[in-house]
Amino acid sequence: MNKDSYIDIILKEKKEMTPKTGYNVVEFDDFAPPGEKLTCINHFETRVEAEKFVKEHTSEDMTVYVYGPEDK
Repeated sequence: MNKDSYIDIILKEKKEMTPKTGYNVVEFDDFAPPGEKLTCINHFETRVEAEKFVKEHTSEDMTVYVYGPEDK
């Protein structure tokens, strides 16, 4: 039985949240179990739109990332 390391689980989850086209705004939940820490909260066609959404609709106490095709 080959168990993935913590880092492998994190990298797999990031890959799942990274779109082939456009940009996903992804929230990070530090209290969730490994493999369930990222939640896609919105998708945009451009990085500019995604970053604007982050500035306008998230708070400082949220950890949010913008993932695009170049992040694979």
